[in-house]
Amino acid sequence: MSNRFSARVAVYIALIDNDRLFVMRRANTGYRDGEWAMPAGHVESGETPPEAALRELQEETGVTAKPEDLDCIHTLYRQCGASGARAYVDYLFVCRRWTGAPVNAEPDKADACRWIDTSALDDIVDFHAIMLARARDGERFSVFRDRG
Repeated sequence: MSNRFSARVAVYIALIDNDRLFVMRRANTGYRDGEWAMPAGHVESGETPPEAALRELQEETGVTAKPEDLDCIHTLYRQCGASGARAYVDYLFVCRRWTGAPVNAEPDKADACRWIDTSALDDIVDFHAIMLARARDGERFSVFRDRG
C-alpha cells in the first residue's frame, strides 16, 4: 500500500496593466464566493501549467496571450483544510501583454470584474495577495495553510 501523497495543480494569472491588476468577484462556485480573485483554474490532464494559464485567461477574461507573454513568478505549496490533508501546487504567472480587452467572460462563475492598484491587495483572496507579495519580495517558492 502506497503512502504517497498527491496534490492538485492550479494556475493563477496576474493580468497587469501598468500598476493595475485585473480581478473578478467569485460567484456561484461554492468556494470563496463574494471574494475578489485573479483569473485562475486547475491544470487539466495532458496540460502544462503555462498551457492551462493561457486557456484559463481566455476562458475567464476573453483575452489571448502567447506563451512568451507569461512569466512564472511564484510557486505556492498550499495545504487545505484543518488537517492539511488536501494540497495544491499553485503557479502564479504574470501577464503584461495580451490581445483584447479583459471582461467577465464567465458570468456564471463571477459576477463582476475590475482593475485594482497592485499595491492595494487587501481586498482579494488572502493567498492570492500573499503570492503576489512574496513574489514582489523576490521569493520564488512558499508554503501556505488555506482555511478553505
